[in-house]
Amino acid sequence: QLVIQHAYAPEWWLETGARRWVEGSNAAANGSTFGSSSGSSDGRSSSTTTTNESGRGGGKTTTNWASTLPIPKEVKEAVQTYGGGGGEHSGQAAEAAAAPAAVSEAASPPLSPHDRGDCDSFPFPMWLPIKPKTTPRVAVFEHTLRRQKNHKKYRVAGWIRVNPLVRTAIEQVHAIGYEPKHLPMLSKPRPWSAPNKGGYLTFDVNLLRGGGVLQDGALRNANLSNLFEGLNAMGETPWCINKPVLNVVKEMWKAGGGKANLPDRKDLRGPSKPDPKMMEEDEEMHKRWEAEKAMVETENANRHSLRCDLELKLGVVERFQDDSFYFPFNIDFRGRTYPIPPHFNHLGADVNRGLLLFHEAKPLGDKGMDWLKIHLANLCGNDKVSFNDRVEWADERLEKVLKVADDPLEHTDLWFEADDPFQALATCFEIATATRSGSDVSSFKTKLPTHQDGSCNGLQHYAALGRDEFGGAAVNLTPHDRPQDVYSAVLKLVLEKLAKAEEEGNELALILKGVVNRKVVKQTVMTSVYGVTFIGARDQIRNRLRERKGQMNFTETYDVKGVEEKVTECSKYLALLTLHSITDLFNCAKDIMNWLGESASLITSLNLPVSWVTPMGLPVVQPYRRPTSYRVNTALQQVTLLDLGDQLPVHNTRHRSAFPPNFVHSLDSTHMLLTAIQCKKEGITYASVHDSYWTHPGTMDKMNKILRDEFIGLYERPILEELAHSFERRFPEIEFPPVPARGNLDLQLVRESKYFFA
Repeated sequence: QLVIQHAYAPEWWLETGARRWVEGSNAAANGSTFGSSSGSSDGRSSSTTTTNESGRGGGKTTTNWASTLPIPKEVKEAVQTYGGGGGEHSGQAAEAAAAPAAVSEAASPPLSPHDRGDCDSFPFPMWLPIKPKTTPRVAVFEHTLRRQKNHKKYRVAGWIRVNPLVRTAIEQVHAIGYEPKHLPMLSKPRPWSAPNKGGYLTFDVNLLRGGGVLQDGALRNANLSNLFEGLNAMGETPWCINKPVLNVVKEMWKAGGGKANLPDRKDLRGPSKPDPKMMEEDEEMHKRWEAEKAMVETENANRHSLRCDLELKLGVVERFQDDSFYFPFNIDFRGRTYPIPPHFNHLGADVNRGLLLFHEAKPLGDKGMDWLKIHLANLCGNDKVSFNDRVEWADERLEKVLKVADDPLEHTDLWFEADDPFQALATCFEIATATRSGSDVSSFKTKLPTHQDGSCNGLQHYAALGRDEFGGAAVNLTPHDRPQDVYSAVLKLVLEKLAKAEEEGNELALILKGVVNRKVVKQTVMTSVYGVTFIGARDQIRNRLRERKGQMNFTETYDVKGVEEKVTECSKYLALLTLHSITDLFNCAKDIMNWLGESASLITSLNLPVSWVTPMGLPVVQPYRRPTSYRVNTALQQVTLLDLGDQLPVHNTRHRSAFPPNFVHSLDSTHMLLTAIQCKKEGITYASVHDSYWTHPGTMDKMNKILRDEFIGLYERPILEELAHSFERRFPEIEFPPVPARGNLDLQLVRESKYFFA
């Protein structure tokens, strides 16, 4: 009720509540108690002694609840600042404190519940309770009707929504500041010691985000010491804000955004509404206008969401720009690690990463400058050539790099065109500073994180599991003079299939001629090992084709809706070609995925969830259940409720499709955590974003050796055989298929592969 009153009566709060809080706090700070004033500016009196509720007889006496609560030092200082030390209110409070007058019970006004002592448990004395001038009562939630389209037909449905005024009040509170929980930490996180003890110092967070009751129970009985060691090592990396990049971001955002992947601060203008009579006569015109209007509304909604997200990021950055800080970590149910602070961390978008530096500066050493240049080439998309070629690429652009560092908003051609603009900008600043630091560049100390990314990391894990020579070579498990690009290999097969279809006169192949490039198929190849479905692949490719629809060879002229339909049709066709090409290249990975899927189907046939234990000792239980819905009749309408409990039947299809990617995710997380543990032992600053490993340029060679050693050590274990043995031991009534045969890949070659992580 207090929240609602504040939302609707800010004048009452400003004129009465805040003033009484200041006066009462000043009085308490001067040795008096809340409510000891003989009067207040609104003409009311109060006393530290109160009678019973009726105010007649009985003689029940209680101490004013506020008088027993100490005023914190911070509150006193804030009160003095607010009162100005000599303002009208503080003077009144001082007078009241100096000469408190006794007030008879008969002269006392009607007592509020707080004055009666009925609210002794109120958490802290923000203000003396005064009845507001108006006390409007409104429902926080309200029922409303909404017209929505369903299968080309419109229907009216009832919705429960937050009262718009209440929502506005909540948004205003959010605009004032952030919830103090779940922000970066100024001290090292508390080491993890139990599934609910670790991370923040003053309140508990759960180790597991998501999951279910079964996995929570398994965690309590598991030996998680290795997992805790890895999480603690990652949480001990200190960070700071890159202020030169922050200044550029703020200037660009102030100027309107819309560049370097920053969201645009302006909405798109919607299409002009045609004359109603014309729309009645031309139904196609009406449909076209509706389609264009819907597209603009969707784009504007996306822009609004991105603007809010950026404001939240910048709000956190502003608060921590002068401090070093830490990110506490926890895990999802598969064991993948995530920073707990949600708005700003190094797992975020390019602007997040560009704004972050390691707090500790370390010298470049002999090869650190080369790694800085390689890092810049990678960020600008020039990562398919040898390391020497990347260094030469950066050297050729050194003059541009120096100009960018001097005036980044004037010289934008280099970093605006990068795949990751703000990380490229941060690297330009660092290269320029190092270049100008003197003759001995090796002694220059830098805080900039440089990255080494896995080469289609999911396929790397599948190739290692199956000892797949051909697949391993395609994803750089074996040494080569130049990095092997699996995306280009898949693209080559796709283009061959398209050329053959074009010769046969296939209309879709003709439309796609000259349109399909590496970027179009990359996301589908990347996610194929994580169980991407045909629908998912179609959506991924459709998003890329939308970006290139101006280059598509349409045989007819289409309106906006017609173009969208043709793009969707082409994306279905191209998704099939891409998935078939991936299967042609990686038979071994496909065999392992099928074995995992079949095993999952057999386990779920017993109405049991698929579960396993990772090499880090983490018990994993897939949480997928088949939701049950039931309907409840209310006075307003019929409501459908979903039951999502752990006692529901398992979802067979989801368990089968999700088991292969979840199993591989648990392995890539294991590799990452093992690397974190060893880097800490070697004194190397380390961070990671799943399969992207970060360290200082001067320690890159050491980290490269560690991550290769840990990968080999992980896959020297018979992981699939151990998993099969676990299944057979726990489900003796099931006859599982045999583990797929292994190939002849020599894992020791990973040590010699320069481009395994590159």
